[in-house]
Amino acid sequence: MNNQTIGEIDTPLELPDWLSAGDPPPLPPTPLSIANAKSNRELIYMKFENAFEGVLDKIASGYSLKKALDEDFRQFEAGMFIQWMKKTGDKYSRYVSAKEMRSELWVADLIDIADADDSMEDVQRSRLKIDTRKWIIASDNRKVYGDTKVIDIGGQISILGALAAAQSRTIELLDVIDVPMIEGDD
Repeated sequence: MNNQTIGEIDTPLELPDWLSAGDPPPLPPTPLSIANAKSNRELIYMKFENAFEGVLDKIASGYSLKKALDEDFRQFEAGMFIQWMKKTGDKYSRYVSAKEMRSELWVADLIDIADADDSMEDVQRSRLKIDTRKWIIASDNRKVYGDTKVIDIGGQISILGALAAAQSRTIELLDVIDVPMIEGDD
């Protein structure tokens, strides 16, 4: 009888050639060039373009830009996304419109938060939620909810009174007589 335990094999396993060929050859180095960087940027911008409508929908439904981008599987960087929106036509104005729509939803949230049955510990948290949303709403939708100060400049401004006052303050100039210098005075 053989002294082998279960799982032992008398002869070593031989791997097929395609598995035992060794390490794969190293990939050739790719030079970083302006053309590659430009094509990478174009690829990123194409991804932004594909995600743009979905991001706008999320913002209009109450998300922040960061949260909308974080939930996208492509994991975009918010700063690059904003720069791209500002560079590409009407995209930034559409983003601003989505934020204005979000502010309308958040106004309804303010009422719900204020009307909630809170315990004494929750009052400060509710106040913080309301104050934060009010600040963002006012900055996102200044026309409707912002603290705007309108200065109405009406009437007429006349400089005639100022000219008359200036003339009354003038001193009549006396004739100046040349006084000879005394030697020794410098």
